[in-house]
Amino acid sequence: MGASVLIAASQNECLKEVLKVVAFMFTDSVFFSPAVGHERTNLSKRKFEAPEGDHCTLLNVYRGYRLAGKEKKLKEWCEVFDIHQRLLNTVFKTRRQLRDICSKNLLIFRSCGTDTDRLR
Repeated sequence: MGASVLIAASQNECLKEVLKVVAFMFTDSVFFSPAVGHERTNLSKRKFEAPEGDHCTLLNVYRGYRLAGKEKKLKEWCEVFDIHQRLLNTVFKTRRQLRDICSKNLLIFRSCGTDTDRLR
C-alpha cells in the first residue's frame, strides 16, 4: 500500500505533502490524551483542524512544529499544544527515510501548495 500511495502522489504532484502524512501513519497519535485535561487536548487539536480532513490536520501540525523549530521553541510549542515531542521527532525521521527511498526510486518531488484536493 505505501509504495503505491507514494507513486500516485508523485504522479499527482503532491509527493512532498504525502510523505509527511504517510510518516504520521507510522507512529501513534502525536497528541496527548491524558485522563485529566482531555478537553484541553481536544481544544489544542482543533487549532490544527482542517475542513479538508485529517490528512490536512496532520500537515498543519507538521508545519507548526517546523515553524517552532525555526524559532527554537520546540519544547514550548509541544507543551502549549499537548503534543508528544518524541513522537513528532519520529515523524520527521520517518519522512526523511521515505524521502530517501523515493529519491532512490527517482520519484518526482513536487508540492501541491494550497491545492489540497490533490491529496484526496
